[in-house]
Amino acid sequence: MKKRYVVVGLVLFGVGGYFQIGRAQIDYVIAHISYPVVYLAYQMTNIKNTWLRRRRSIDELVAALMTSQDTIARLSQEIIELRSTSLYLDELHDAQLFRYRYRTDWMIHAQVISKTISPDAHTIILDRGARHGVERDMVVVYQHGIVGRVSDVYPWWCKVTLVTDRLSKIPVICAATKTTGIFEGMNSLTEGSLSYVSHLEPLQEGDLLTTSGDGLIYPRGFAVGHITSIRHDSDKLQYAVTVKPLCDIGSLHQCYILARGAEYDATQPLVETKQAANELSSAQPVL
Repeated sequence: MKKRYVVVGLVLFGVGGYFQIGRAQIDYVIAHISYPVVYLAYQMTNIKNTWLRRRRSIDELVAALMTSQDTIARLSQEIIELRSTSLYLDELHDAQLFRYRYRTDWMIHAQVISKTISPDAHTIILDRGARHGVERDMVVVYQHGIVGRVSDVYPWWCKVTLVTDRLSKIPVICAATKTTGIFEGMNSLTEGSLSYVSHLEPLQEGDLLTTSGDGLIYPRGFAVGHITSIRHDSDKLQYAVTVKPLCDIGSLHQCYILARGAEYDATQPLVETKQAANELSSAQPVL
């Protein structure tokens, strides 16, 4: 390999001597020959530096993205915790305010642990049973509205038949017209019916149905639903009335179990109720 270099050098030196090429001409030729090599080396160096800068920028962006994702995850967890606490406090506020508005001979707070909403039955399971004093046919309420009645009792839990179940039959009275009838569930969360209402009785859409207190199960003064439609067939002596149940079963998580005789306290002054509500709102909750 070295011999080849020597031979090439001698040939170039001989050619230069033959043509009497001077130093300037040699430098000129070498400059033209070496320029592509130098330019290529410059471009390669520039590409390398650009790639390194880009790589460094990508690494920095990835690190910043990971930090941002960690921050978002932490903030999301805090938001979830705050929302859960807010929902709990709202439900607790409503439940405690309920105690101010109703006189109760017996009451127990219960949590919903299971729901069965199907074309055949509408029931829920509560975490209170015979060991807690629960008995069959006790009434379940939430936010001044009827949820259902206790249909089966076990030592540690009970089953509640909801007002929307087709087996539910509740004596009710219309708040505006004072017309009485029987609310019946239709295994639908959004639709029930008002039965046994004569076509001679006054009815109006949007009227609120509340429990009348008739019968042996449901106490007086609890809301059941609103009338959404009224139809009277000429060949029938009774109205066909559709009612939208007041209780939102989908968002129900806790409720109260009441004994028969828990009535609306109409004798309590409204000022005292508002004062109690204000005191409850300003009170520090205990979690």
